[in-house]
Amino acid sequence: MLKKDNFRNIEELLYGYYQDKKGIDKIKYTILTLENKKNKLEYILKNTDIEEMLNLLGEDNEYSHDIKGVNYNVAKVQTSRSNGSYFENEMMHLIGQVEKEFKDTNKKLIKLKLDLTEIESKLESMDYILNQLDEESKEYIELRYGNKASYYTIASELNIGKSTAERRRKSIVSSIEAFYKCTA
Repeated sequence: MLKKDNFRNIEELLYGYYQDKKGIDKIKYTILTLENKKNKLEYILKNTDIEEMLNLLGEDNEYSHDIKGVNYNVAKVQTSRSNGSYFENEMMHLIGQVEKEFKDTNKKLIKLKLDLTEIESKLESMDYILNQLDEESKEYIELRYGNKASYYTIASELNIGKSTAERRRKSIVSSIEAFYKCTA
C-alpha cells in the first residue's frame, strides 16, 4: 500500500512534469528572441558608423543638418569639463548603452540556457519512467496530470466508469512509485 505522503509526492512530480514540459517551449522561444537581440546588438557594435548614429540621435539634433565650417574669427572658450564635443560624448554614451544592453542580454541568455538544461535533465528521468507504462496508463496520466481533467472526463475519454478512473489513478501512481524507487 502506498503511503499518503508518497502518493502526494508522486502526484506533485507528475503535475510538475507536465508544467515543466509546457514551460520548456516558452523558455526556448525566449532563448531564440534573446539570441536575435544579441545578434542585432553585436551587429550594431561592429558596424556602427557616424551616419547611423546621427539617425539614432534623431532628425532634430544639432548635427542632423549640413555640417558647417568652424569660424576662427570668433574666440570660443570650451566650458564643458569633458575633452570631447557634444557629438562625441553622445556617441560614447549611445555605444555604452548598446554595450550594456549586449552584456545584459548575454547574461539572461546564459541563465535561460542553464535553466533549460536543468529542466530537460529533470524531465528525462520521468520520461523514462512514463515510457515503462502501457499506453492506456500514459493516456490516463496525460489527461489527469497534463490536462488536469476530472474523473468524469477521464472516464468518458477512456470509456471506463468514474470509480474505475479513481482506482486506476491509485494503481498508476503506485506503479510510478515503484519505477521511481528503482531509478532513484
